[in-house]
Amino acid sequence: MRILIIAGAALLAGCASMPSEEVLAAKCGSDESCRQTVVFQMQAEERERWRRIGMAMQAVSVPPSQTSTDSRAPTGYLVRNYVDGFNRICVYNSMGSDYVVTIPSAQFCPLSPPR
Repeated sequence: MRILIIAGAALLAGCASMPSEEVLAAKCGSDESCRQTVVFQMQAEERERWRRIGMAMQAVSVPPSQTSTDSRAPTGYLVRNYVDGFNRICVYNSMGSDYVVTIPSAQFCPLSPPR
């Protein structure tokens, strides 16, 4: 999805190109300072166009969620739990292996391991 947005933004921005010799000659003749001014203005317009594209892309970006979506995070179910001092030990079965999470003893173990 992001690649399509970037490709679309590049198409909307147009190509970063220098004005042709014909355009410069029509606007400025042989006046070199005029030619430099025209080129500078076109470059400034191009920078502004890309700045706006960047702002638009930033506006449509999806913020990261509060919870991790790491695919390596364990999945499974609560097998047992016990209190050890001020800690509660939560033991989960995760695809045949035990996965242990330590939380404060006043809390209950979640039914599935936290991500």
